[in-house]
Amino acid sequence: AVVPDMKKAKNGAIINMSSGSWMVAYDGLPVYAAAKAAIYGLPRGLARSLGPFNIRINSVSPGWILTERQLKLWWTPEGEAKVRDAQALKRRLIASDVARWALFLASDDSDACTNQNIVVDGGPTAAGPAVLEYLQANGVANLEVMALSHPHEDHGGGLNVLLENILV
Repeated sequence: AVVPDMKKAKNGAIINMSSGSWMVAYDGLPVYAAAKAAIYGLPRGLARSLGPFNIRINSVSPGWILTERQLKLWWTPEGEAKVRDAQALKRRLIASDVARWALFLASDDSDACTNQNIVVDGGPTAAGPAVLEYLQANGVANLEVMALSHPHEDHGGGLNVLLENILV
């Protein structure tokens, strides 16, 4: 909907929100994984056609981000400890960790970046299936999916909806 205006302006940034969950192949969620992987593929399919108009298109793939909703509905100290054990960076990930990347991709500071996927997960997707096995064995494999599967609900100040719709 905004691409025609961006073409006229010969400038723009599109940021799509994906999820790190498709990279670790959660069991029993093939449609969800396919949809999130498609968001990763969208910039790849559009970067060359939008690039001549100076329109950048990228995606951000968050991991287990502890939003207000996650903390209220699914968080447990044990679950957080297990997820943190799988992370390379041993800290809680929060919405502002994702927001800073989205704002960077929307800003002129990223004017040479297109066709990229930024993974904001503290490092577990780097290990791939081994992390999935670990999380499944410890009963926390679907926490991220539950919290991110309702993108139009409030996930703590509406940040998820904001990030899904950033078009500058």
